[in-house]
Amino acid sequence: MKREATQTRFGLAISKKVGNAVTRNKLKRQTRAIIDHNKKLFPTGFDYIIMIKRSCNNASYQDLNDNLVQIIKEKVKN
Repeated sequence: MKREATQTRFGLAISKKVGNAVTRNKLKRQTRAIIDHNKKLFPTGFDYIIMIKRSCNNASYQDLNDNLVQIIKEKVKN
């Protein structure tokens, strides 16, 4: 969502159907780390909501990183 301010904000959403609390927190930590390492890919002035799905539970960190970077690059092109 576009914002008038130049600050970029991120929100993470994960359902309780995705494992237990330890698993959900691990996925959120990994996603935050991926966002921090790839902040230059995100255009500024937007709010981003990243929904973490059940299929992410079995994915490795590298898979999560590759998928999120690929999605952002596709969205930036459009």
